Amino acid sequence: MDYIFNVFLVVIFFFVFRIIFSKRYSGEQLISELMKKLNKKYGEYYSFNDVVLKTPDGTTQIDHILISPYGIFVIETKDYSGWIFGSEYQKSGLNHFY
Repeated sequence: MDYIFNVFLVVIFFFVFRIIFSKRYSGEQLISELMKKLNKKYGEYYSFNDVVLKTPDGTTQIDHILISPYGIFVIETKDYSGWIFGSEYQKSGLNHFY
């Protein structure tokens, strides 16, 4: 239950701070700031941003990694407007931007 509450808090913080700071921050900057605030408030959260890893084909980039008492979360940030449609059986979603 604590896990669900923490995820809920992150989502709420994202939407509130997106409204407040939308003109000053990109989506990745906003999530990075929110994760810093989690660590300052609770002291058990560690975040890493813009992580580049070597792969056999070159490199791959991860926007955010959040380590908490509840698990390790890999977060890919998108700052789009619109809807994304799809199902778990599709290779990729269908985006509709406006």
